[in-house]
Amino acid sequence: MLRLLPSPVTLHDAAADANSRPSTPKRPASPPRRPPRPEALVRALIREDPALAERFLRLVAPTPPLVHLARAEHAYAVVRPLLAGRATEALVCLAMDSKHRVIESAILTTGSASATVVDPAQIYRWALTRSRQVCSIILAHNHPSGDVTPSPADINLTALIAEVGRTLAVPLFDHLIVGDPDRWCSMAQLGLMPPIG
Repeated sequence: MLRLLPSPVTLHDAAADANSRPSTPKRPASPPRRPPRPEALVRALIREDPALAERFLRLVAPTPPLVHLARAEHAYAVVRPLLAGRATEALVCLAMDSKHRVIESAILTTGSASATVVDPAQIYRWALTRSRQVCSIILAHNHPSGDVTPSPADINLTALIAEVGRTLAVPLFDHLIVGDPDRWCSMAQLGLMPPIG
């Protein structure tokens, strides 16, 4: 039977190795650099370029996977982190599947302290280009003043968006208005939404 022997090391080799190198004290290894925390990066981005920060936050808007929206309260729970406490108006769209589960959410527009520009084509372009089939949408926007009473412009624009949704067979189920803190209203519950179908 053959055995593999380790390569021979003689005392002379080890001694020669030790004599050839002068003894120097070892420096302590520097600790590895930590990458910056994501929160710090976002804060720096917001300070440097607010428009870029808004686009970044729009891309990473948190949506719990497949949250079932049986009532307006459920939709409010999804949009509240995106809208409550904002100093400017913003419009959020929730894209839903046939079982009223949230596929995706996004902040589509931001505006001033008293208004935001909304284009029904932009809303439905976003909804119809999702990776999964969108069967309906819910909109929500905030009123930085805290007053959640729908304005005449809110009511008229909601009717227009609902009409576009009927045409495209992607109905608008509700339009929420979010105020501060924990004040909100559902235009569907107030009877201000046109009938679906």
